[in-house]
Amino acid sequence: MTRDRIEQHWQNMNTYTWFNYNNTMPNYVKDFFVKQRNWVEDKVANYSTDFYWQQVNLVHQQFLGLVDGYNLATSATKGAQSLTYYDLMTTAAFGDLFDIMFVVTNLSCFIFDALSCRSAPKQYRPKWHQMNVYQIKTFIEENSHCSALYQFTNNDINFAHASWFTFSAQIRIWKKFDNL
Repeated sequence: MTRDRIEQHWQNMNTYTWFNYNNTMPNYVKDFFVKQRNWVEDKVANYSTDFYWQQVNLVHQQFLGLVDGYNLATSATKGAQSLTYYDLMTTAAFGDLFDIMFVVTNLSCFIFDALSCRSAPKQYRPKWHQMNVYQIKTFIEENSHCSALYQFTNNDINFAHASWFTFSAQIRIWKKFDNL
């Protein structure tokens, strides 16, 4: 991933996501990410000999390296925007922010639609055991953001993902992994 593409994606999605909030992440979202980071770091410290938490720590350290690397490259780029850990975390979680904000705010509005935003509570977490097949299907259709496809061949695993959201989220990077 390049520094420029990260910044472009962050600019596009930051403006799109937080336009109702003066293009600034609301504190309740940052609080969610702070708690999430503290929880992960606590688990990694307390279960340092556990294989699972060792793997979680590797991913976490990789992300911290991405933050540091991005900002190091930014310091050498005139006019570039430095990003915090939480800025980059939201960049990695833009598709999930819809669900996070519904849960942490308890608002009955689509996150980006200021006209429909009301303070009436919305029960976002579905009660699957009380829903019939039609209600489950409707909930999934109205609340899904992505599609994924896996294909297993003799030598490869192919994966495709599509975000069904805004055109401004289309800055993407192609990744190819070869098992040597």
